Amino acid sequence: MGLTLKAMANRLERSEVVIARRHVEDHFRESLSVEDVARKAGLSASHISTVFRQATGQTFVEHVQRRRVEEAKVLLSGTPRSVKEICFQCGFTNLTHFNRVFRRWTGVSPRQYRKSKPGR
Repeated sequence: MGLTLKAMANRLERSEVVIARRHVEDHFRESLSVEDVARKAGLSASHISTVFRQATGQTFVEHVQRRRVEEAKVLLSGTPRSVKEICFQCGFTNLTHFNRVFRRWTGVSPRQYRKSKPGR
């Protein structure tokens, strides 16, 4: 038996959501649209949005933003790259938007986050 709760949930997740999540994971550094992901999953944009939210509790945009912020946190902690470089490397196209989204998800700016990490 030994299936974890997460493994069981993944088995029950709709294949369209699995495809969408995988596409986000593989392409979050690029420009992504719900239409592109819907096409990959074989659904309409409005339907994939509904299915995705039901399965994850997040909108597609929130999911992409969260993934990009998680990557930014890793880079801010582990590399000397500038905030601007990290912004673009993580798939954001605008530094102001990146700062706003990062703060929304973490409660601090990217610079504050970097300063709070040990060894920085």
